[in-house]
Amino acid sequence: MKKALEMAIALTLALIMLAGCGSSAAPVATAAPTQEPAAVQPAATAQPAAPAATEEPAPAPAEPVKLSIALPLHVSDTATMDGKIMKTLMEKTNTDLTIDMWPADGAAERRNTMLADIKNLPDLFDLTAEQAFIYSAEGILEPLDELIDQYAPNIKKFMTAENTAPLRSPTDGKIYFVPQYDTINETCDITFTYRKDILDAMGEKEPTTLDEWHELFKKVKAAYPDLIILSERFPNVAYFTHSAFDMGRFMFGDFMYGMIGSEIDKGQSVFLPTTSQWKDMLTFYSELYAEGLLDPAYMTHDSTQWWNEKIAGGKVFACWTMNQGRAQSANDLAHEAGLNEVQWIVAETTKNYKTGERVVYKVANPWNSVGLALNAKISEEKKIAAIKFLDYNFTEESALMYYYGFEGEDYTLENGKPKRTQAFADNEAKRKKEGWLYGMPAWKPLDMYADLSQPAIADHYAKNGNNFISMPLISPVGDNVERLNSIMSELQPFTQTARDEFITGRRSFDDWDSYVAECEALGSAEGNGYVQEWLDAYYANIR
Repeated sequence: MKKALEMAIALTLALIMLAGCGSSAAPVATAAPTQEPAAVQPAATAQPAAPAATEEPAPAPAEPVKLSIALPLHVSDTATMDGKIMKTLMEKTNTDLTIDMWPADGAAERRNTMLADIKNLPDLFDLTAEQAFIYSAEGILEPLDELIDQYAPNIKKFMTAENTAPLRSPTDGKIYFVPQYDTINETCDITFTYRKDILDAMGEKEPTTLDEWHELFKKVKAAYPDLIILSERFPNVAYFTHSAFDMGRFMFGDFMYGMIGSEIDKGQSVFLPTTSQWKDMLTFYSELYAEGLLDPAYMTHDSTQWWNEKIAGGKVFACWTMNQGRAQSANDLAHEAGLNEVQWIVAETTKNYKTGERVVYKVANPWNSVGLALNAKISEEKKIAAIKFLDYNFTEESALMYYYGFEGEDYTLENGKPKRTQAFADNEAKRKKEGWLYGMPAWKPLDMYADLSQPAIADHYAKNGNNFISMPLISPVGDNVERLNSIMSELQPFTQTARDEFITGRRSFDDWDSYVAECEALGSAEGNGYVQEWLDAYYANIR
């Protein structure tokens, strides 16, 4: 039973992580909760005034509750317990924290070792969704639903019937861990980026359709023969034009099972690699490849070499496998290297080739797949203190402290909005030592986390903020998960190989019907039936 459950959960996690995310509306930072838990009291900083002789003595402030926490330490995070942010965090939550931090590189092994020693588990500890689901059945973890309802109003505001599905155990439907909530994940995605400096030099405007982009690629190639026109960092090129080719973002597997855009409202799962939309997409890429417009090294790229030498090195015009943050980073790196002319920018979503609409299909999941669980064996006092501590991490006050620091020292308020000071930029090493623990579950508000002061990032949300449509996030459960995993172990590598064969011309599109038959022989239709069952369950749960 545990093996089947592990398989189910492992397959679910790919969806949670790739996540990403979905929202059909533009991000609105003011919609985020600002309430601080009423029951959380900051530690006293001064002695209370002496009471009048006729009055009862004022109650002494509650002693801070001691909590032990275990979580990974990221390479860039050198936080110390005596840092200003950590001290403030403890004061605000009336806790006395002891944090066991280990290197993130060995997090998986460290988690397994920790969970094996259940008698010495800390009060709160970092684990994956997979581990939370497995160990919840053994009584090690405290179910959090009632604690969140009673003591965590800020966390509760983010939990909807739709987006909490991946947090619930397949065994009993309860929540056993609190992960990070990324508001940015509701609206971010892989985006099409290009060099605006080259477009400006040529006197061209940003295209709106795939055909227009194709024609522009040819013009850029003629004007800049030494430039790589479209460079991608790994073979999954087929995925990144899903929106333009009327395909909703995948729901299961590595770009395998999903929904066709025009069919989304009908709630039908399809095996994407055998659809006409997929064929059209591969045809588009094959034409680019044949014309020397698609970087032939896309299948064999070393990511570091691709990034440093090609993208940030000024040798590429466009890329579909970047995003707004990478565009800004590429600009910064290029400028540091003296390539001041380089100006990467995010394009507005390319129009759908059938409907003419600008649409980005996104999985509706803003939650991370790693979070903190609560030791079921600790006292009720500690359980309440622990959930209140987590809840404070989901307030606007904590988010402001995490992303901006302290007013007057690290940022100033201008028209109600925080603006980082020069001291903030100059003091990075100090900030890291005083910084938040990156593994701590928290709320990441868009306008803070995305840093809209950066041109490429702000431009993306200005252009694409209203183009997002949420896709279902299904939860694979039951005995069919292991069977589907077996199907995918053969089907997935076969379709990936065929994808690149079609793109590079090693396989003719005249062979398409034979390819579809091979997919069916490997179980594509059978697998789609299982995904459809989970999709039907998803709709039943949110209605």
